[in-house]
Amino acid sequence: MNSLFLEKHRQTVVTCTHCPRLCRFVCPVVEAENSETVTPTALMSVVHLMQTGNLDADWQKAASLFDHCT
Repeated sequence: MNSLFLEKHRQTVVTCTHCPRLCRFVCPVVEAENSETVTPTALMSVVHLMQTGNLDADWQKAASLFDHCT
């Protein structure tokens, strides 16, 4: 993921990552797949980990989670 994009949206990602997670209940992807790994909060957590350099997993595999939304 482009580091300039990540930096530009740093505060938005932090806000989304730490919200009460209400968007999970209206996300059609979560409803269709019945998986917590594709919740909006989980996806923003992956982006947050990318921003902070704390993503231990293969970042390409983690980034592929976003394909569920398209």
